[in-house]
Amino acid sequence: MVIISQDNSKSCHWLILARSNVSISLEHLLLVILALTLFSLAMAIWLALQGFWPVLIFSSIQMAVVAWALYIAWRRNWVQEKIEITGDRLIVTFSSLKQSRHHVFQAAWVKVRLEPQTRNWDSPRLLLSAMGESVELGCFLNRNEKGELAKHLQTALSGCSAWNHSAQT
Repeated sequence: MVIISQDNSKSCHWLILARSNVSISLEHLLLVILALTLFSLAMAIWLALQGFWPVLIFSSIQMAVVAWALYIAWRRNWVQEKIEITGDRLIVTFSSLKQSRHHVFQAAWVKVRLEPQTRNWDSPRLLLSAMGESVELGCFLNRNEKGELAKHLQTALSGCSAWNHSAQT
């Protein structure tokens, strides 16, 4: 998902957010895990009362593993990239639940490149490069979202860049 905002009072002030498509919040994920656990344990208790007591042990272990796997999958998919263009600087901030890092470029020299995929199932690579440094953007986005992000970046940089972006893609 790509979200764009522009400060209309300034020609070269943009904020672009690229986020992964995480469709569930942590609170809702915990509710889903709780519902699965309650249903599974209710079935296991009913079977334990029938004399099949080992089911209770295996059901508890199974629900702990399922809860852990769902949480790990949710945590790894929460990623955000913030691209901020302010005057002569372009700041890219990569954020996940574990870490945050950023790169600063001179906006006038940034090139936006959308490299084609090497195999049919690959997605193209979106790169920002300037002065020998390159950063890949949107590795969590699908190919349509990467194309959209590349167009928005080219539009945002067109007012403050020394490069002709129309020839880059």
